[in-house]
Amino acid sequence: MASISYGLAKGLREPCSPYREAYYFGAPLNEPSADGWNCLPELVGQTQNFDLSNIPEGREVLVALLKVSNIPSGQMNFRAQWFRNRDNKSLFTLDWSSSGNAGGWTYFYAYLGRVSWEINENGGYRVEFTVSGALSYFKVVQLTISGITEEVEPEPLPTGAMGWISERFANASGFFYLAYLEILDWIYPFWLLAEPFYELAGLCSDLSWDFYDFSLWVQEISDRIVNVLNWDNVWSFILSYVPNLEDIRDWFFDWWFNVTSAVDTWWTETMVDVQGWISAALAHAMTFINQVEASLVDLRSTWDSFWTITLPGLIRDINGLRSAWEEFLETFLPGFADWTGVRDLVESTIRSWFPFYDELAALWGGIQEFFTDPEDWLYRSVDRIIERYW
Repeated sequence: MASISYGLAKGLREPCSPYREAYYFGAPLNEPSADGWNCLPELVGQTQNFDLSNIPEGREVLVALLKVSNIPSGQMNFRAQWFRNRDNKSLFTLDWSSSGNAGGWTYFYAYLGRVSWEINENGGYRVEFTVSGALSYFKVVQLTISGITEEVEPEPLPTGAMGWISERFANASGFFYLAYLEILDWIYPFWLLAEPFYELAGLCSDLSWDFYDFSLWVQEISDRIVNVLNWDNVWSFILSYVPNLEDIRDWFFDWWFNVTSAVDTWWTETMVDVQGWISAALAHAMTFINQVEASLVDLRSTWDSFWTITLPGLIRDINGLRSAWEEFLETFLPGFADWTGVRDLVESTIRSWFPFYDELAALWGGIQEFFTDPEDWLYRSVDRIIERYW
């Protein structure tokens, strides 16, 4: 009956001549090889915990080995599938087939490196060995990665409905896988349920990744559309029609400085002319003020002369003329008229000449009253007007 052993290690060693060794931990990718060895390899540095603090990117990390002794007759198909436990993501799959004589031995190994598509973060990983054909066998080997200090940008997470669906399928996949691991060690016939749970876990995982990839595709298309309509592109399109728009924008950003600078420049250039205009205006104004002042002096002198000299003389002349006229009317003219008989003739003739004689005599009396006492005359006139119209 076939005997199977498995394990994870940092390297492999051939225990017989020529005693070769393939050390994977820290070796360049695809460089170590255990092909064609003369006897079953042994594990070197066997462990399930790998600290990568001293392993740079682009190097091998570990190797998984499956050994079969006393093999059955016929062809056997081997498969190693690597997964990241966090999201059940499939990282790498390796297939190999072998045929040999019954009772012989064979081995199958697969390795994993620190590259972005295999190991790129700390956490749990696993490898699933599957043997089919002349021999049926399945085994899961868990491992833990630590020591990665570099900040690795996480893959974008889907949002909205797509993210919700992808997350639910991922959770279902994890649930079915845990159920599979639990049932796998049960006694017959219950362990027969392990395979259906495993298939369900794989189906849910595939659906989760399908929705995840579709969501990223939608996001990429959305980003492209947004990029076409982003402000930089719109601004470039506007500038193609208005090439000076940036200069206009910059001017308005500093409009206060630009306006004040323009005003200062204009005032500096115009100030000399304005000052000349102001000086000329002041000179003309002072000349006009001096002329007005001289005219006011002359007018005051003339006015004072009128009230002190001219007007009193005029009043004296009028009073003398009135006295002579009254004397003429009271003495000479009545006697002359009575004597000659011409008084009536003179009065009638005068009245024919001056039909308003009586009014003129009254007016003359009013004029005399005004010039004799203007304030009293004005007072009595206003008093008569008030009495008449009150």
